[in-house]
Amino acid sequence: DPSSQLNNDSNRGDKTVFLYDVLKMMESYGFKGEGHTLLYRDYSFLKNRFQDTIKIIGKNFTESGSKVILIVDGLDHIVREYTSCVTTLMGVLPSSNEIPEGLIILLGSQYFTGLGLNRSIELEYLEGASTVKMPPFNKKAVESLASKLLNKKIVTPALIRECMDKSQGHPLFLRYLLNKIQEEGPDVIK
Repeated sequence: DPSSQLNNDSNRGDKTVFLYDVLKMMESYGFKGEGHTLLYRDYSFLKNRFQDTIKIIGKNFTESGSKVILIVDGLDHIVREYTSCVTTLMGVLPSSNEIPEGLIILLGSQYFTGLGLNRSIELEYLEGASTVKMPPFNKKAVESLASKLLNKKIVTPALIRECMDKSQGHPLFLRYLLNKIQEEGPDVIK
């Protein structure tokens, strides 16, 4: 629950916390580096373990053809909302030439300049060859999603108009809004 106070502090953007969380997740999928214990606050250890683990993922791809996709979304929130975070995860993200074949790292952000990313990542974004731009949902897409998630009786033109106005077509915000409507009824939108 990213909106909870428990998880919504400057540690969300910290490079050490990020590496620990990513490594725990990778280990849960069977990609384990040497040793068994992750040292939670030891950045050097975690960075080395991360580099070893992505090599293991590359080796696994060579042997099995199985790819791994790591999605890191909301990078813009770190510089906007977690300003007290001194050592952000931006500098930990590997450049393209450090990523082995078989590992795809998908970074999500409303913008990529001024984030403090590795310069090669920023240049790759500016070149555009690896960039996927997601436009806001149009009215038809908002109506389609609302019709799938909500009781059809409450999906009226007025509700769709309100959803468009409130969400501006932002997919994640729209989903939060529709979830709230589903839980509390259509009047919650007001």
